[in-house]
Amino acid sequence: RNNGTVYSVTAIGDNAFKNCDGLVGNLNIPNSVLSIGEYAFNGCTALTDLTVNAQTPPVAFASCFSTYETTTLRVPAESLAAYKAHAVWGKFLNIKAIGEDGLKGDVNGDGIVDVTDANILINISLDKDSASKYDGRADVTGDGTVDVSDINAVLNIILGK
Repeated sequence: RNNGTVYSVTAIGDNAFKNCDGLVGNLNIPNSVLSIGEYAFNGCTALTDLTVNAQTPPVAFASCFSTYETTTLRVPAESLAAYKAHAVWGKFLNIKAIGEDGLKGDVNGDGIVDVTDANILINISLDKDSASKYDGRADVTGDGTVDVSDINAVLNIILGK
């Protein structure tokens, strides 16, 4: 269960997304994933942020990823030390707690930028929600207002633009 959604995926197989240039920007691996196969994300050079929601680091092979130097790994705050000490996950040069650095466009602070963040901004612009409860994260463009430009910025992040 992640953000109220029940996931049934427990493993990502060998070569599942190998060399996939369609994985651009952020990838969110749900807490139901217990293992990641060999070369699963190897060659995904456009992947810049990887959020792994599992409290216990999933079983993984060193070959799973090839972007240890360029991808930011985001993990549950209480598991940060376990990921950093892990033989594979610890290879990432930049490991942070989910929400630690205010990922641009992550309005709700869950460590990923997705349609949920865009929906929050839409609700704020329609006066159905308050920007103040998002600790400044709703002003994605940093122009001092929450408006359609912030919605567009989040959509561009989601689309990898």
